[in-house]
Amino acid sequence: MQSDTRVAALQRAWDYHELMGHLRRGGIASLIWGVISLGVGGLGMLVDPFMAFLALLGLMLVAEGIWLLAAPSPAGLIGEGVIFTLLGVTNVVFGIIDSLAGEGGAIWIGIGAFQFYFGVQAFRRYARDKDRLDNPPAQNLRDAVAEIGKDIRGSKATQREDIVEFLTAPPFKMRLDDEMAVVFMSLKVSFLSREDVKVQFTDDRASKNHTAVVVELPDRKPMKGRIRDEYAEQYRVWAAGARLGDSTQKPGAGEASTEEWVKQARAAGQTDEQIIATLVGSGWAAGDARSLIEATDGMDALRGKNA
Repeated sequence: MQSDTRVAALQRAWDYHELMGHLRRGGIASLIWGVISLGVGGLGMLVDPFMAFLALLGLMLVAEGIWLLAAPSPAGLIGEGVIFTLLGVTNVVFGIIDSLAGEGGAIWIGIGAFQFYFGVQAFRRYARDKDRLDNPPAQNLRDAVAEIGKDIRGSKATQREDIVEFLTAPPFKMRLDDEMAVVFMSLKVSFLSREDVKVQFTDDRASKNHTAVVVELPDRKPMKGRIRDEYAEQYRVWAAGARLGDSTQKPGAGEASTEEWVKQARAAGQTDEQIIATLVGSGWAAGDARSLIEATDGMDALRGKNA
């Protein structure tokens, strides 16, 4: 599977996994509101026969909650929308009647408005997610992304070579895999190709141990923030196309010939931009790294002329 196809498949599997979690939470909410409505309506019908309708809606909510938990489906979302909308309207009407009678009903008007909104959102989720619910990814892929999400959520960058943290607004963690990045932000997981992640390192020092950055991710506005210097180096090496943990020698103080290293990197298929990024990740200034590339080209041209 090509990298971009793999990233898209993993993202689709995660979106489905997240949707299933949302439906389970919706089922639990339906059970809770159903029991409350059933109890209030059942007791209220002893003095007001119209409260029997509230009890009936509560019973339907309990059944719908069990349905969503046992077998999530597009039809379950429609049922959730219909019942919560009716329940919201019912509570608003009863609240208005109580208010007009001077018995207080503002709280039920508020609860009813919230329930009505919840019902409308269920219809919107149905329109948005029907295709995903009707075409679920393979179970092994769903299990894999669930494990990836659990792994990055519970891991600390200080303990992992392949995880970096960005102190932006909002802050996020990113796992640097060989062919992609896995971003954990605001309890959501995004699978991105290497080209989808753009980090600009500014010349400003955010603090003694942090570098200022501007991060661009798909479908988000650029985020300003900072990153610890050691994480910045890990990111630069990864962005240059290297696999984290590779034993590939990188240029630095004490090496006999950085010019020779540049030639070896080019022979291995790295572009000049990748070489510059690796040099910067090893502590070089960007201008010095580019000058080295130009100097290497100049020396090669000179040797060719004298040959």
